[in-house]
Amino acid sequence: MDSSRLQILRIINEHPTATVNYIAEALGLAPISVRYHLNLLERDTLIGVKKVRGPIGRPYNTYQITDHGRELLPHSYDRLAERMLSEIKQIATREQIETMFRSIAEIIVGDRARQLAGSTVQEKIDSLVELLGAEGFLAQWEQVSGGYLLKEYNCPYQRVRQSHPEICELDKQIISTLLKAPVELDTCLANGDGCCTYHVQSASLINLQ
Repeated sequence: MDSSRLQILRIINEHPTATVNYIAEALGLAPISVRYHLNLLERDTLIGVKKVRGPIGRPYNTYQITDHGRELLPHSYDRLAERMLSEIKQIATREQIETMFRSIAEIIVGDRARQLAGSTVQEKIDSLVELLGAEGFLAQWEQVSGGYLLKEYNCPYQRVRQSHPEICELDKQIISTLLKAPVELDTCLANGDGCCTYHVQSASLINLQ
């Protein structure tokens, strides 16, 4: 994102009643330049606009950040996840951690698996790719001899995985939970491979019907 627009988002987040003139003064920009950036932010649904009518004078606009816009601000979710996993590993066994990942996978999958009852294999895997996309993965699938391959070309847990490689178990559990079939991890980004590749073998496809 353009640095000026990111700065404007920060100001609006800290001052929910910010006006064009307030933002312009805070950044040392001309009001016309601020309006240009505000129009782009509003177009992208990163901010909302509220018209205020005072006792005298013309109405003026104030700006509020949206949830979508707030997601673009700097955060430390990865650092928090790393610390929480470190603490959990101090008091939990490997089996308990695996159980935790299975429970998280079931929460992520939610009602989707039940809604897909009776769907075809392709429909279920298409739905899986959509679900993974919502979780931040760039994924696609292909049919191969002996089954299906699901490929993930990025990992939203990349930073956490550097300290906690067992986090890979989470997306494996998501795939297995939705498809109701065992999967095998063939290649992994963490090992220097070009993508993470999960293989669903033909022998288990009967479970997908």
